[in-house]
Amino acid sequence: MPVPLAGRWIETGTTRADARPRGDLIVGGTTVIGGGGSHPTEREAKLFIWDTKTKQKIFETVPVSGANALNDLIAVKGRVFGIAGGTPVGFDPAKDQGTRRAPGVTLFVFDPATHAVSHLTPLDFGTIYNSVAVGPDGKIWGLSSNGIFQIDTESCRVSLAAMAPEPITGGFAMDSSGIYNASDSSLYRYTFR
Repeated sequence: MPVPLAGRWIETGTTRADARPRGDLIVGGTTVIGGGGSHPTEREAKLFIWDTKTKQKIFETVPVSGANALNDLIAVKGRVFGIAGGTPVGFDPAKDQGTRRAPGVTLFVFDPATHAVSHLTPLDFGTIYNSVAVGPDGKIWGLSSNGIFQIDTESCRVSLAAMAPEPITGGFAMDSSGIYNASDSSLYRYTFR
């Protein structure tokens, strides 16, 4: 059960835009969403493999068709788990200036050795940007606005481990005993069981 904490906000200071499954390769994800005043140059987000020895991109794919962002990439046992967000919905050029995106997200699992996406699971909840880590139990733990979720890296089963007492709005820090997160001006801690 999350417990409110008094005191100052704890800032993790780290985010993860890439995952290093082995050796000299980095797996990265892109987004088609730019900053203010920018215009997308791509139609969907891509996953790529970068070789740090040759300093070249050696592979590129679209793991989830139509997704506009690939986030929360994390390497576990040679596979890369990630979250694809913003699948396209109806577009009417007479009414819309750009493609509208659904809030839906999809878990994907990518094998850098075979270049294959081995698993896709639509999620029933959105995720908080760059808020995942591998816990002491070997599962991937993360935040959604609804609560704390976990991903079993063997079965790829995703579940909400705990509902938040109020919507989670940001922050993510994890230690060996639990997860810290923010809900507006409140700080909460979830203790691993």
